[in-house]
Amino acid sequence: MTVPCRLLSLSLRRDERGALAFVEAGKELPFEIRREFHLFDLQPGVARGGHAHKSCHQFLMAMAGEFQVVTDDGLARTTWTLAAPHHGLHVPPGHWVELIPSSSAAVLSVLASHGYDEADYLRSREGFEAWVAGARSRVEVSFGEFDREMLDRSFEWLADPEIRRLTDSPVIEKGAQLRWFDSLPGRKDYKVWSVVYQGKPVGAVGLKRIEEGKAEYFGYIGVKSCWGQGVGSAMLDFAESQAARRGLRRLELRVIDGNPRAQALYLRHGFVTYQAGDGYCLMFKNIGR
Repeated sequence: MTVPCRLLSLSLRRDERGALAFVEAGKELPFEIRREFHLFDLQPGVARGGHAHKSCHQFLMAMAGEFQVVTDDGLARTTWTLAAPHHGLHVPPGHWVELIPSSSAAVLSVLASHGYDEADYLRSREGFEAWVAGARSRVEVSFGEFDREMLDRSFEWLADPEIRRLTDSPVIEKGAQLRWFDSLPGRKDYKVWSVVYQGKPVGAVGLKRIEEGKAEYFGYIGVKSCWGQGVGSAMLDFAESQAARRGLRRLELRVIDGNPRAQALYLRHGFVTYQAGDGYCLMFKNIGR
């Protein structure tokens, strides 16, 4: 569930000389400050922002003038008024934000938990809504051991012509699959996990061709009723975290042209095409930086 936005009051000291307000990370702010930027010379009534963040927390303060801040978590929109420099709005990740200044003299300061990273931005409503749907599903997705039961399920899933086509998989012979499974404990170049959604096994995800600094992502959802439920986003996040834990800096993947749903998912997660082939493309994403 997305953490809600909150209005916070800064510590304030006032005497005959004037006023001083301050905020400290770990006290008023629930995050460490990595970046500050401010908006000024704005056009009255013209919205700024119009995006969301996947990981970055922000704290908004009107240093001069007044701002209407509209936040949207994908379920409800809320309008906040910022009009004093000793109050601020904490905006956690997963909120679409628009900032509307009341005058050209309005100044907004933003404290951020992360440095600038374009991959952290959700700049389209379509992409934001898809990410929100995936985030809700991720709480219901878990990953576990790829055991013999999962092996048998995978054999059945990959026997389905549509799944085999979308994953560009060959026809699998049972004996070859068993030999592959038996080889897994001793392999350092191949890792695979089961994907469980709402308590039921639904697919597999893994890293293969693991070598110095990089690996190839693979994954499939064998239960078709789970397609479009955000499970694929959770699988990519999990694979990326496993790659980062192993010190890898690059993930690659192969996807066929006839799988536009997967292509759109990879693009939303920051993958870019580095080679186009006959009916497929190769994509990559730099990670862990």
